[in-house]
Amino acid sequence: MDYTFIYYHRIHFPSASGQTIQVLRDYHALSGTLGTVHIFYRSPVPHRNAEINDSLKDYGSKLTPHFQMHCIIDGWFGKSRTEKEVIRLIQSSEKPVIIVTRTLYHAEKAISIRDKFRSGPPIKVILELHETAIPHIVYHEQKRNIKAFFSLRKEKKIFCETDGILCTAPPQLTILDRRFPDHAPAVVLPNAFSPSAAGLDLKRGNILRAGKKSFHIRYAGQFSLWKNTDVIIEAMKFLPDTVLLDIAGGKPEDEEGTEKMLMEKSQICGVENRVKYFGFLAPTRVPLFLAEADCLVLPLGNNVQSRLFTSPIKLFEYAASRVPMIVTRQPTTSTLLEEGVHALMVEPDSPQELAEAVRAVSMDKKMAQKLADKAKEWVAQYAPHRHTENYKNFLSAIIGH
Repeated sequence: MDYTFIYYHRIHFPSASGQTIQVLRDYHALSGTLGTVHIFYRSPVPHRNAEINDSLKDYGSKLTPHFQMHCIIDGWFGKSRTEKEVIRLIQSSEKPVIIVTRTLYHAEKAISIRDKFRSGPPIKVILELHETAIPHIVYHEQKRNIKAFFSLRKEKKIFCETDGILCTAPPQLTILDRRFPDHAPAVVLPNAFSPSAAGLDLKRGNILRAGKKSFHIRYAGQFSLWKNTDVIIEAMKFLPDTVLLDIAGGKPEDEEGTEKMLMEKSQICGVENRVKYFGFLAPTRVPLFLAEADCLVLPLGNNVQSRLFTSPIKLFEYAASRVPMIVTRQPTTSTLLEEGVHALMVEPDSPQELAEAVRAVSMDKKMAQKLADKAKEWVAQYAPHRHTENYKNFLSAIIGH
């Protein structure tokens, strides 16, 4: 069955956000196979199709008759313009409509729109869960208890009234079952991942090349507090001078501020001469940066986003790069990876333990190679065609529900 997908969220485009990049890759992969996908982006003026395609190349995507992007002009009326465009697309569709949302606000709006249509093709609302998937838990951790109380009331209503819930990380479903037993049908559907779409179809990584005098740890991503990237710099204090840390990422408009933050932390730890910031890298440049590492580190903080909600795109990119990984031990990672098989795992706030893991990788080439190879095998199960098939099966269950 063909569907009309409406991704009811105004993305920033082009974007450095891993979540936005993943959304574009996921829904481009299922477009055509499952139907037509409509994505909204916010901008002062609409981009020309050629400009959009130039940017989409970085994400392994392109505009097609089944993958369309619509500009929502920035300004006071952005929300109402988006809602009107959703309604227009529904009215023009002869196929079942799937409205995909990723916030409670948009889910509530989508449910209201769905309920106004009394005839025509079926309309289903799907809530896709991400880092702030179940907000009241985040608010409780922040000690914003009044906000948590009111959010919980809304969550109970929306999780029941939506037609389906996509959990991008296994712990999300565990929480739904425990706290919202009457929730709508839900499925665990982690990110789709295509090494070729991400530019990671390289033959092999840099597994401790013979004759090297230095050992390079690398991290690529954002620097939000909950990602806990400081722990990598702190771990450098416990490692020999031959170990170097290369970091890339942040926001393209704030490279200077990011470098200042990283260097200040490095100076405090006394390792500023062994830490190098490569700036923001376009997605097409990230694969080579990862593949030339000796070890890749994915730190996650001891917070609810890291423990329960995130499905980090870097985990999949790291695995595909065929470079050994060291990953923070959290439910979000340990439910996906097998410790000691696909990656070494460490506690979230232990720079000493992280340093010990780096030493283990640097000293045991055979283990490092085995970890990298097993991770490469593991990530194959998230190929786009498998993700699309699982998505199709879930939609079939919802339409018949």
